[in-house]
Amino acid sequence: VAMDEEDSSGEYVCIFLPEHLGRRSITVKGRPHIKAVKKSEHATEGESVMLACKSTSFPPVTDWFWYKISESADQVITNTSQGKFLVTSSESKTELRISKLDLTTDPGQYVCNGTSTAGSGQAV
Repeated sequence: VAMDEEDSSGEYVCIFLPEHLGRRSITVKGRPHIKAVKKSEHATEGESVMLACKSTSFPPVTDWFWYKISESADQVITNTSQGKFLVTSSESKTELRISKLDLTTDPGQYVCNGTSTAGSGQAV
């Protein structure tokens, strides 16, 4: 297995034949491989849209965050009290819901970033 490949992380088991000689396992850790599941969404003013990313890496993602790419400074997205943005996450996926779509301020490139004990990865 080429260890520089992002999807190579996980647990591998070697079985010695004849099997009574034993078996050994090795755990291969890798930085998160993040994939955008829903890269784009088409909607009209006032509607809601959902963007999503997933990771099947080992070790699993412990922290997710979203940001919007901007010319001046990237905007980190957090859950807002007004309900504009809602981020929900688990070890294997994260979703960003944008409510009450404003076609003057909301369009753009959104990035999801996942971090684990082995590093971080992102998808646009």
